[in-house]
Amino acid sequence: MTQDEWRSVKATLPNGPTGHLTLALWLADVALLAAAWVLWLAGGPARIAALVLATLALIHLYLILHEALHGAASRSRACNEAIGHLCGWIIGLPYLPRRRSHLGHHAWTAHPTRDPENRKMIQKFSVMTERGARTLEFIWRHWIPMMAFNHFLSHWIAPFLHRDTPAHRAKSNTEIAFSALYLAGYAAVGALAYRAGVLGSLIAFSTILWIVLLMAVELLNLPHHAEIPLLADDAARPPLWEQDVVSHSCANVPLWSR
Repeated sequence: MTQDEWRSVKATLPNGPTGHLTLALWLADVALLAAAWVLWLAGGPARIAALVLATLALIHLYLILHEALHGAASRSRACNEAIGHLCGWIIGLPYLPRRRSHLGHHAWTAHPTRDPENRKMIQKFSVMTERGARTLEFIWRHWIPMMAFNHFLSHWIAPFLHRDTPAHRAKSNTEIAFSALYLAGYAAVGALAYRAGVLGSLIAFSTILWIVLLMAVELLNLPHHAEIPLLADDAARPPLWEQDVVSHSCANVPLWSR
């Protein structure tokens, strides 16, 4: 694709932050979570409805987080950042490390060593033993969302690893500070739940939902990114209008991942 072709296609697509609509959707998702929590506390069959509502809300919050990563959640940078952090806090995925990784993925799409997403996969699978391959097959066959779990966990660990230059250390310190705020928020909610006598219910509710979210993330992301053509190790960063060479048809990808 040439630069002019890319620009003509881009001109036909919606562009820019969605503003108040995204904020309204975020508030609706939070309201759904609150309603789901009330239903969960009611017990009995209501808990099934609670899990359905909360699952829909969490998946949607994961998608809104993606919009915030690209600065598209709001025209206000402060509002965009707030939405991103709140989504990240609710689903357990730190916003700042995720943004760094995701934007790096877009900048270096399909590069074996510079694309943060590809690099992790290649480093893991290139040294996999036969036993490791059997374990991975067992995990996939039994719908265990191990890759999504590692995806979430890696963003909690990343700030402690990305410290090779003063600039990187400064960013990492900010990421660590916000991660600490996330943990403080979880502790505060846990303390309130304990005082209200519902800590056990909260842990059960959150654990089930988080596992379901991990399964959804694995189903959404894994097929979509599988079999993407890779660039050469010494390839330059491809401009946006040439990234079609490392794209692939989604015709054979499950409908939910397109």
